[in-house]
Amino acid sequence: LKAAVGKFWRGASFYVLNNINDVSSLSVYPNPSSGIFNFSFNQTSISDIEILISDISGKIIEKSTISNFSGTHKSKIDISNQPKGIYILSIKGSDSALNRRLIIK
Repeated sequence: LKAAVGKFWRGASFYVLNNINDVSSLSVYPNPSSGIFNFSFNQTSISDIEILISDISGKIIEKSTISNFSGTHKSKIDISNQPKGIYILSIKGSDSALNRRLIIK
């Protein structure tokens, strides 16, 4: 597990936030592609995982959820029906999120 400690000031109070990165090692290939991408990630604790694909303006193109998942996930994304451009793949766990750019050429 990876741990990060962040310190934030709010008025006279002092907060320490611990963030355990439960989603890690997100890889996407081939990238760029014609719209079909393979991706994989690791999930270190049992959690619901949200997978989002959005265009560069933030509009959600695809959304799915994997319930109570832990381990390595491998899957394929087919957004070949979308215009050429840059898209964002977001993998969100209970305590962290990873993003990668997808490029359709």
